[in-house]
Amino acid sequence: MDGECSRGDNQESILSHQTSEPRYMTYEYLESITNVFSEERIIGRGSYGVVYKGVEDGKTIAVKKFKSLFDEKKFMKEVNYLKMLNHKNIVPYIGYCNENPKIKQMFNGELVLVEEPHMLLCMEYLPNGSLRDYIADKSSRLDWRKWYTIIEGISQGLNYLLGQDPPVTHLDLKPENILLDDNMEPKVADFGLSRLLYENNTIETVNFAGTLGYMPPERIHENKISTRFDIFSFGVIILEIIIGDRNYPAVNETPFDDFIEMQLQKWGEKKMNKQDNTSFKIDCQQIRRCIRIGLLCVQPDRKKRPEIKDIIQMLRDYLDEDISVPKELIVVEPRELRFCLEPNKRIRCLVNITNCTHQHVRFHCRVKKAASNHYSFEPEKGTLCPFSILTVSFVIEELGELPLDFQCHDQLLVTSTEMPDDKPFPTSMRYKVDLTVVYERPVRPVEPPLVPRAGFPENQYMDILINCIRQNLGFFNGRPIAACVVYRCLLQWKSFEAERTDHFDRIMTCMHSAVYDKGYSELAYWFSNSCTLLVLMQRTFETAPTTIFGPRRRLKFVELVKRIIEGTEGKSRFP
Repeated sequence: MDGECSRGDNQESILSHQTSEPRYMTYEYLESITNVFSEERIIGRGSYGVVYKGVEDGKTIAVKKFKSLFDEKKFMKEVNYLKMLNHKNIVPYIGYCNENPKIKQMFNGELVLVEEPHMLLCMEYLPNGSLRDYIADKSSRLDWRKWYTIIEGISQGLNYLLGQDPPVTHLDLKPENILLDDNMEPKVADFGLSRLLYENNTIETVNFAGTLGYMPPERIHENKISTRFDIFSFGVIILEIIIGDRNYPAVNETPFDDFIEMQLQKWGEKKMNKQDNTSFKIDCQQIRRCIRIGLLCVQPDRKKRPEIKDIIQMLRDYLDEDISVPKELIVVEPRELRFCLEPNKRIRCLVNITNCTHQHVRFHCRVKKAASNHYSFEPEKGTLCPFSILTVSFVIEELGELPLDFQCHDQLLVTSTEMPDDKPFPTSMRYKVDLTVVYERPVRPVEPPLVPRAGFPENQYMDILINCIRQNLGFFNGRPIAACVVYRCLLQWKSFEAERTDHFDRIMTCMHSAVYDKGYSELAYWFSNSCTLLVLMQRTFETAPTTIFGPRRRLKFVELVKRIIEGTEGKSRFP
């Protein structure tokens, strides 16, 4: 009967002694608690075997039945090592089975006795499944604090294994082999591929499996394993937890800092803004630290990968950093404004203002010190939504005469105050960001004639532009990907002629559809910039501007963007 067992001679219940040293279990006993290894009892499959749920008197264990058999001496040697493992982040082994019963089989028309060897390992059953379940389920992802606890727990378990004498390597460390207990504490499981490394700490082997994506280059190309094998796998797991997949950059292709800031931007969009500033800053420090650790662990050269004890120290180091409330609510870039002066022309310098907090923030641009009042700001002040970015034009008005020495000692200032959601007015605390001004002499470069590239149709820029406007492509380094492509296409679209009004018609139609019909309101702020860029381009044409983009139409679109930004046209979701 399901759930009952026949223990045989003096076979006592192992399930009531799960904290004791792993002991021998008969195959008959394991058959009884797994319902003769039935399909409905399967809870997992691995490279070397199938895992079944064993139940007796309401208590549960996991029983791993190996597909292929090992040498009996090697299997028992592995079992003896498993007996020694005892750590809160290692799945405890409860028992084992190694039997060679004789069964009757037909051979040449006669019944003969044939040995049927069985090798099994019994482990603690963990009800919350594997780490893979939580990485794959994007709709119910854990908060960062829990993810960090999981990363730290895996590192402790790995440190315990690699700290044995000789070290015990896992060789198949992956999310499927990280199980979670009732408290979501991670436990490293499935040592079916473990190898013991001896004094040289590197051995060559060809007869072992693994999982592509988690195996380091030296295993794939040279069939070598070492203690740095599991370090590589751990790095992949860290990055997969943070990114959601294994699409991390090659070390020699993408700068670490760019990749880290891009991932921080994504985490900022995942409702981490429910915390106060100090908590959010701690989370950002931990995320930044974990991404950097993950990238260090997946370096192709195994000698450059950190040791596990160094990883644990790096995970703890964030506690020594300053975690007080930030001195600045906003990030202003650049802080050195360079104006290339020309007589009788308004000169602009674009400045990005980023709100890095979970609250709305008021900002105000002003002159701190200047020889004359010839500066203006577009816009001069406003409100930034949580985790949003705004581009402000700092403008020098028309100068009749240029300074003789082009020396400038002017200073500008951006102040910010926090606006808590539960209060109608800003807080009294004001933060300041100082900006310096540099004058530059105009440089007139000689542009070479444009040579169209072979196989690159004239209208391809327009098609790329149209397609990008229709899609929400996400963000990179704090900027919308689509916006970058749009600007590049517009600036390089040298064949744009005044009489080709159908191109402007298509662009404006797609902008309207993306903002209004499809609800991509988080892109509204750069649509308005795109609108401005179109107007500026229009002024360079010799023909009448009205043939391209009439005042009524321009005003209608700008008003639509304004309504979206103010929140009166659907829900505003800024990056």
